[in-house]
Amino acid sequence: MKYLILIALALVSACTTLKEVDMSGSTADTVAQLDIGEIITVQTVNNEKFEMKVVEITTEEIVGKYRTVPIAEVSHISKRELQVGRTVGAAAGGAVLTYLALVLLIIVSL
Repeated sequence: MKYLILIALALVSACTTLKEVDMSGSTADTVAQLDIGEIITVQTVNNEKFEMKVVEITTEEIVGKYRTVPIAEVSHISKRELQVGRTVGAAAGGAVLTYLALVLLIIVSL
């Protein structure tokens, strides 16, 4: 039973990385890089840093579930990106290690 739980955890875990949003262009270019439902990390010009789920995007502000931030006050934005290769590799590696552990346990118990 313990091994089934480990396999399930490996399959549902996802490897993500934070990717910087390029803010060197116009406001329209910046907001074009964001999507509704995305989880982003925002740093303001006052060095306040927070995470939010994007609910709405306008050329003036980013609206989150619990917070709205004017784009003029944002200095950096990072967004989470799923790394499919890492996730599949982790799940496959976990399955192989679990299989090898089970085989070893069977051999030892003989």
